Amino acid sequence: MLQGITKVCCELLDLKDAVENICGDMHIKYLTFLRNNMLLACVQILKIGEVCELFEEARGTLNKNVKSEIWRSLDVLRL
Repeated sequence: MLQGITKVCCELLDLKDAVENICGDMHIKYLTFLRNNMLLACVQILKIGEVCELFEEARGTLNKNVKSEIWRSLDVLRL
């Protein structure tokens, strides 16, 4: 997913370069549009990073709980 967003950012930068050849008010409108979309893409990348961190934390907790439950089950079987 992160690669897809990075690709979109690169495409937006390419589009920005192409739009820089346009003159006048239309030029400013396109640059504003592109800048806003690049900022949005950056925010999305940051949010994806936060989600990945939360996922890793949850996975670690789940692994710890599963291991604890396995050991408890083995202790019950030994009794």
